[in-house]
Amino acid sequence: MKLGMIGTGWISQEWVKAVKEAGEWEITALFVRNRDKGEAFAAACQLDNITLYDSLEEMAESDIDAIYIATPNSLHISQARLFLEHGKHAIVEKPISLTEQELRDAYELADRNGCYLLEAVRHIHEPNFLRLKDNVKRVGSIQGGSLYSMQFSSRYDQLLSGDVPNIFSLSYAGGALMDLGVYSLYFAIDLLGAPTSGVYRAKKHENGVDLGGPILLSYPDFTLVIQLAKNAVTTNRVEIYGDQATLISSGVSGITEVSVLDVRTKATDTVSIPETHHFMFHEARELYRIITEKDQARYDELKSLSIEVQKISNELRHQNGIYFEDEQK
Repeated sequence: MKLGMIGTGWISQEWVKAVKEAGEWEITALFVRNRDKGEAFAAACQLDNITLYDSLEEMAESDIDAIYIATPNSLHISQARLFLEHGKHAIVEKPISLTEQELRDAYELADRNGCYLLEAVRHIHEPNFLRLKDNVKRVGSIQGGSLYSMQFSSRYDQLLSGDVPNIFSLSYAGGALMDLGVYSLYFAIDLLGAPTSGVYRAKKHENGVDLGGPILLSYPDFTLVIQLAKNAVTTNRVEIYGDQATLISSGVSGITEVSVLDVRTKATDTVSIPETHHFMFHEARELYRIITEKDQARYDELKSLSIEVQKISNELRHQNGIYFEDEQK
């Protein structure tokens, strides 16, 4: 399948590596505002047979089958809709949209045009995340859980200096929740199901963007605590506590170790498998499979998961008075 791309940042570079390793997509088009930058990106990624576009409309009318979008968050939904309207499948880095209604409307547009709209959340396709799902029942009755997703942003000092990078800009729908938080919510909901409610006690910068804070997701019989931060670091360990065992993960994404700790014998059973592929390999391969095999059942699962994450993330943001500029129009 012929794939176009929008975005030349680090995640796009990694996507190219993963696509090449998967060996299924053919990257044939790239949208760029600056031709020199586009040529440099193509050369660095060894994309020899690629067409550069400076018009999204012309690119949408080209012979590509699908588009990969990795631009600032606030641009995702309009760019995705353009390509869906032209009958192209859309793979969009999280989050696809800023509101639940926008997301539902985009899925309906995709359905009307016979396309797939897929949110790029790589970690739920990782083999060791699937191992977590396979073993969660071993904990018995879940008593609680803790999930740490903290990463010191390379752009944080830029923010402190008075400059506002996209990742910390309300104009571009930035913030900890829309970045690390989306991964964490996907992890929790795909593993444990949708919570009954959630509370986010956000620490905000003076410009109104959230830097992180604890999230409490309430389930009928337990509470999961998620700790986010874009200005701190932790080991990112995850634990799900039960009356039979504790399920342990080395992190939310890029999981290298999954183990089950028996609460009575204290014996540890390591159930993870070695990972040798690029961290986006499984995502690239699975999304290709869903499209080419027309796996509607799996697509519907991912669609429902995406909508649930969007719904909860909106509730958590709005609790803290965080509204993006596009929401205020």
